[in-house]
Amino acid sequence: MNTLNRRKFLSSSALLATSSLITVTANAAAKDPMPAKWDEEADIIVVGSGFAGLAAAAEAKNANAGNVIVLEKMRAPGGNSVINGGIFAVPGSPAQVKLGIKDSPELLASDMIAAGLGYGYPEKIKAMTEEALPTYEWTVKELGVQYNDKVGQEGGHSVPRHVLLIHLSFNGL
Repeated sequence: MNTLNRRKFLSSSALLATSSLITVTANAAAKDPMPAKWDEEADIIVVGSGFAGLAAAAEAKNANAGNVIVLEKMRAPGGNSVINGGIFAVPGSPAQVKLGIKDSPELLASDMIAAGLGYGYPEKIKAMTEEALPTYEWTVKELGVQYNDKVGQEGGHSVPRHVLLIHLSFNGL
């Protein structure tokens, strides 16, 4: 059995997904100069290949929005999302339900506000926490993401609530 750390897995998965889904434009190497002439055209340009950028590109492609290009400043796709290691805080996830863990968007919001020492924007925190479970479900249904059936607990969280991405396929997009 091959072993692969999460960072390498996510980086490889993002590269594989973007190559089959969309065109990724990035600097190939630090020594490569910027092109003297940029003449590529696209219907949709997404800046950044992190979770949000790839989600936007996937939705644009699913909506038949035309030619979608993702621009990434780093040599490898994934952005800061690669750093998170594939964990996703999801109140009410199937794994939590299976384990009998009581959680809610409101509890996650309370934890986030406390951990952020009250500096967060409550309306943005509320929107994010309320959309966590629907977003989780979207990644499973639309992107073919598979998560483990366990939950973990990071600092600042009052209950175990994060799931871990174990497989990303993009369902042949």
